Amino acid sequence: MQEICFTGDEAGFRDLRQRVRRWLDALGCNSSETAEIVLAVQEAAANVVRHAYGGDLSGRLVLRIRREGDRLLFRLADYAPEADGRPWPCLPPGEGRCGGWGVYLMRRIMDRVECGTPVAGEGNVLEMSKRVDGLVMRVQHESG
Repeated sequence: MQEICFTGDEAGFRDLRQRVRRWLDALGCNSSETAEIVLAVQEAAANVVRHAYGGDLSGRLVLRIRREGDRLLFRLADYAPEADGRPWPCLPPGEGRCGGWGVYLMRRIMDRVECGTPVAGEGNVLEMSKRVDGLVMRVQHESG
Protein backbone atom coordinates (compact mmCIF):
# COMPACT_ATOMS: atom_id res chain seq x y z
CA MET A 1 0.00 0.00 0.00
CA GLN A 2 1.11 3.53 -0.74
CA GLU A 3 -0.07 6.57 1.23
CA ILE A 4 0.50 10.10 -0.02
CA CYS A 5 -0.36 13.11 2.15
CA PHE A 6 -0.39 16.41 0.28
CA THR A 7 -1.94 19.86 -0.03
CA GLY A 8 -3.67 21.42 -3.02
CA ASP A 9 -0.85 23.77 -3.93
CA GLU A 10 1.48 23.34 -6.90
CA ALA A 11 4.19 21.57 -4.89
CA GLY A 12 1.67 19.16 -3.38
CA PHE A 13 0.24 18.25 -6.77
CA ARG A 14 3.71 17.81 -8.28
CA ASP A 15 4.64 15.43 -5.45
CA LEU A 16 1.33 13.56 -5.90
CA ARG A 17 1.90 13.04 -9.63
CA GLN A 18 5.52 11.94 -9.18
CA ARG A 19 4.77 9.46 -6.41
CA VAL A 20 1.75 7.92 -8.15
CA ARG A 21 3.77 7.62 -11.37
CA ARG A 22 6.69 5.92 -9.56
CA TRP A 23 4.34 3.49 -7.80
CA LEU A 24 2.60 2.56 -11.06
CA ASP A 25 5.93 2.17 -12.87
CA ALA A 26 7.15 -0.16 -10.11
CA LEU A 27 4.04 -2.31 -10.62
CA GLY A 28 4.74 -2.62 -14.33
CA CYS A 29 1.99 -0.39 -15.74
CA ASN A 30 2.67 0.78 -19.25
CA SER A 31 3.20 4.48 -19.94
CA SER A 32 -0.28 5.15 -21.39
CA GLU A 33 -2.03 3.45 -18.44
CA THR A 34 0.17 5.38 -16.05
CA ALA A 35 -0.56 8.71 -17.74
CA GLU A 36 -4.33 8.09 -17.67
CA ILE A 37 -4.39 6.98 -14.05
CA VAL A 38 -2.25 9.94 -12.94
CA LEU A 39 -4.67 12.24 -14.81
CA ALA A 40 -7.71 10.70 -13.09
CA VAL A 41 -6.10 10.97 -9.65
CA GLN A 42 -5.08 14.57 -10.29
CA GLU A 43 -8.58 15.48 -11.50
CA ALA A 44 -10.10 13.93 -8.37
CA ALA A 45 -7.75 15.92 -6.13
CA ALA A 46 -8.34 19.13 -8.11
CA ASN A 47 -12.10 18.70 -7.66
CA VAL A 48 -11.61 18.35 -3.89
CA VAL A 49 -9.55 21.53 -3.76
CA ARG A 50 -11.99 23.46 -5.92
CA HIS A 51 -15.31 22.23 -4.54
CA ALA A 52 -14.78 20.81 -1.05
CA TYR A 53 -12.09 23.28 0.06
CA GLY A 54 -13.48 26.20 -1.97
CA GLY A 55 -10.13 26.81 -3.67
CA ASP A 56 -8.09 26.79 -0.44
CA LEU A 57 -4.74 25.38 -1.58
CA SER A 58 -3.66 24.59 1.97
CA GLY A 59 -6.39 21.95 2.43
CA ARG A 60 -5.00 18.52 3.39
CA LEU A 61 -5.66 15.43 1.29
CA VAL A 62 -4.61 11.81 1.73
CA LEU A 63 -4.42 9.32 -1.13
CA ARG A 64 -4.15 5.64 -0.30
CA ILE A 65 -3.37 3.26 -3.13
CA ARG A 66 -3.24 -0.49 -2.99
CA ARG A 67 -3.18 -3.41 -5.35
CA GLU A 68 -5.54 -6.38 -5.15
CA GLY A 69 -4.61 -8.86 -7.85
CA ASP A 70 -5.12 -7.12 -11.18
CA ARG A 71 -6.99 -4.17 -9.61
CA LEU A 72 -5.64 -0.87 -8.35
CA LEU A 73 -7.70 0.76 -5.61
CA PHE A 74 -7.51 4.48 -4.88
CA ARG A 75 -9.04 6.16 -1.82
CA LEU A 76 -8.83 9.96 -1.68
CA ALA A 77 -9.82 11.52 1.64
CA ASP A 78 -10.05 15.16 2.69
CA TYR A 79 -10.86 17.09 5.84
CA ALA A 80 -13.23 19.60 4.25
CA PRO A 81 -16.86 20.05 5.30
CA GLU A 82 -19.02 17.09 4.31
CA ALA A 83 -20.38 17.27 0.75
CA ASP A 84 -24.09 17.80 0.28
CA GLY A 85 -24.67 14.40 -1.30
CA ARG A 86 -25.91 15.68 -4.67
CA PRO A 87 -24.81 13.51 -7.62
CA TRP A 88 -21.84 14.80 -9.55
CA PRO A 89 -22.56 15.98 -13.05
CA CYS A 90 -20.87 13.78 -15.63
CA LEU A 91 -21.29 15.72 -18.81
CA PRO A 92 -19.52 14.67 -21.99
CA PRO A 93 -17.11 17.21 -23.45
CA GLY A 94 -18.91 19.93 -25.36
CA GLU A 95 -17.91 22.88 -27.44
CA GLY A 96 -17.48 26.14 -25.65
CA ARG A 97 -17.56 24.57 -22.20
CA CYS A 98 -14.86 25.70 -19.82
CA GLY A 99 -14.16 23.32 -16.94
CA GLY A 100 -16.35 20.50 -15.72
CA TRP A 101 -14.35 17.73 -17.36
CA GLY A 102 -12.92 16.17 -14.19
CA VAL A 103 -15.74 13.76 -13.33
CA TYR A 104 -16.14 12.82 -16.98
CA LEU A 105 -12.42 11.98 -17.26
CA MET A 106 -12.35 10.06 -13.96
CA ARG A 107 -15.31 7.91 -15.01
CA ARG A 108 -13.91 7.37 -18.48
CA ILE A 109 -10.48 6.28 -17.20
CA MET A 110 -11.41 4.34 -14.06
CA ASP A 111 -13.67 1.30 -13.81
CA ARG A 112 -15.39 2.57 -10.67
CA VAL A 113 -15.74 6.05 -9.15
CA GLU A 114 -17.94 6.60 -6.10
CA CYS A 115 -18.19 8.33 -2.76
CA GLY A 116 -16.93 6.30 0.17
CA THR A 117 -17.56 6.56 3.88
CA PRO A 118 -15.26 8.95 5.73
CA VAL A 119 -13.46 7.68 8.81
CA ALA A 120 -15.15 9.04 11.94
CA GLY A 121 -17.58 10.97 9.75
CA GLU A 122 -15.02 13.68 8.98
CA GLY A 123 -14.50 15.08 5.52
CA ASN A 124 -15.21 13.28 2.27
CA VAL A 125 -13.90 10.15 0.57
CA LEU A 126 -13.70 9.31 -3.11
CA GLU A 127 -12.97 5.71 -4.10
CA MET A 128 -11.81 4.68 -7.55
CA SER A 129 -10.59 1.42 -9.00
CA LYS A 130 -8.96 0.31 -12.22
CA ARG A 131 -8.22 -3.13 -13.59
CA VAL A 132 -4.81 -3.21 -15.26
CA ASP A 133 -3.98 -6.14 -17.53
CA GLY A 134 -0.22 -5.87 -17.04
CA LEU A 135 -0.64 -6.62 -13.36
CA VAL A 136 -2.16 -10.03 -14.11
CA MET A 137 1.10 -11.18 -15.68
CA ARG A 138 3.08 -9.93 -12.73
CA VAL A 139 0.73 -11.66 -10.23
CA GLN A 140 1.01 -14.94 -12.15
CA HIS A 141 4.77 -14.59 -12.33
CA GLU A 142 5.04 -13.83 -8.58
CA SER A 143 2.96 -16.88 -7.66
CA GLY A 144 4.45 -19.30 -10.16
